[in-house]
Formats: sequence, C-alpha cells, structure tokens
Amino acid sequence: MATYHVSHDTNKTYFAVYGRVDSVSALEFGLALNKMIDDGHRDIVLNFDQCSYMSSAGLREIVHGLKRIRELNGRMCSKPVPFTIGIVFDTSGLTRILKCEDE
Repeated sequence: MATYHVSHDTNKTYFAVYGRVDSVSALEFGLALNKMIDDGHRDIVLNFDQCSYMSSAGLREIVHGLKRIRELNGRMCSKPVPFTIGIVFDTSGLTRILKCEDE
C-alpha cells in the first residue's frame, strides 16, 4: 500500500510516494498524479525516497502522467531515486524519459 504527500513552493509541486506502489495501489497512485495535472500543476517533482517497491502497473501510471503533462507543455521529473527503485527505472527504460531534478 502506498501513501502520498503533496507540497508546493513558488513554481513546483512535490509529490512524495511512501510504501509500495503495486498492482493494487497503482490505480490510486495514478489518480492522485492525474488530479494534480487536472488541478493545473505543470511542474511536478516526484520523490520516491520512501518508496520501497514499484510494479509495472506503477510504471505505467508514471508514463501516462508524463505523457499527459507533456501534452500540456508541462514538466515532470524525479528526485534521485533509491537504488532498488532505480533498478526498476533503468530496466524499464524510464530513466531515459523521466529525468532527475538535478540533471
């Protein structure tokens, strides 16, 4: 099960993910991400520091959100990810399209 925390500064919206994004919680993860986009947030920084697991269903939701925000001329990036999540991102090719905030 995953939980989320959203915070804002002047220009960016930070979306922190806690716990496991698996096939059960991926839908809720996607709904939360899409709500931010629907609410007009166009510069979103994902934070997976406290995310312990990411399934392919979670990856699909990230890709869907990334596609939507790019269509709206927005930007989505990620803070550097923990090693275990980084392996999943690298294997899936997500690191090529979801850039880290410090890049």
